[in-house]
Amino acid sequence: MDTENKEKTTLGLEILLDHLSYEERQKLKAEKYRLMVERAKRRYRRRVIYMISSISVASCLIAAILFGPGLSNQVQKEELFSYYFEAFDFQTTHRGNTQELSEFITAVDLFKKSELSQAHEITNDLLIKTPNNPDYLLLLSMILMEQEKYAEAIGYLHLISQQGGSFEVTALWYIGLCRLELEQYDQAEALFKTLRKSGDSKIGKMSKDILKVL
Repeated sequence: MDTENKEKTTLGLEILLDHLSYEERQKLKAEKYRLMVERAKRRYRRRVIYMISSISVASCLIAAILFGPGLSNQVQKEELFSYYFEAFDFQTTHRGNTQELSEFITAVDLFKKSELSQAHEITNDLLIKTPNNPDYLLLLSMILMEQEKYAEAIGYLHLISQQGGSFEVTALWYIGLCRLELEQYDQAEALFKTLRKSGDSKIGKMSKDILKVL
C-alpha cells in the first residue's frame, strides 16, 4: 500500500473511532486484547514446536516446566484489565443542587459517548464548585482511565478511598485495576488480597479470580 493510501486509511479509522459509542469502544478494546493474547499464544506454540524439533524430548519437558507457566501467567496478566474493567454505573438522581445535577448528567452522558475532553472539562468545573465530591472524583477517575492516564486516576481514587463511605471499596477496586495496567503486580496483588474479604460480594469474587492469575 502506497503512502497516500495509508494516510487515507488512517484518516478513515480516526473518523470511525470518533463516532463510536462508549460501549462500542469497549468492545473494540476487548477485541484488541483478545487478538493480542491469541498472537502471544501462537508465538509460544511456534517456539515450542521449534524446541521439540531442536532438542531432546527430556530437555523440552524441562524447558516447559521452567518457562511455560511464567509465559502463560504473563499473557493472562496482560489481559486482566481489559477483562475486568467496566466503568462505574453512575446514578444521576437524589441531588440537592439542581444546576450541579444538570451539569453532572451532561458530563456522564458525554463520558458514555466517549467525548472525554468535554466530560473532563465539565467534571473539573464541578470539582471547583464542590471539592472532594466522591461522585465527581469517581467520574474524573473513569475519564482518566479511558484516556489511559492510570497513574493520575489513582491519585483521585485515593482521595475517594480516604473519605471512606460507600465508594471506598469501589475506589480501591479501580486502583487495583490501574495497578494491573501499570504492571505494578505486587501492589495490585496486595490490594486484591484485601478486597477479596470486602463486604461487596461481586468485587470480592472478582478479586479472588484475579489472585488466581497473579
